[in-house]
Amino acid sequence: MSEAIFLAEGQTAPYPILTTMRDFPALYEARLRPEAFVPDVDLHAALADSAALQGHRPVDEDI
Repeated sequence: MSEAIFLAEGQTAPYPILTTMRDFPALYEARLRPEAFVPDVDLHAALADSAALQGHRPVDEDI
């Protein structure tokens, strides 16, 4: 993460996050969503509506 920062002052910016992730992984893991997460939006229906508005055919791939 720090390699992508161009300004020298930003080199240390990710350290608080990186160190807490290293030292307290359980805190971050507790905030992750379970695998059984079901989104509130039907993405296929939303994309079909968008494609219809644009005059396209919806893509039949899993998102």
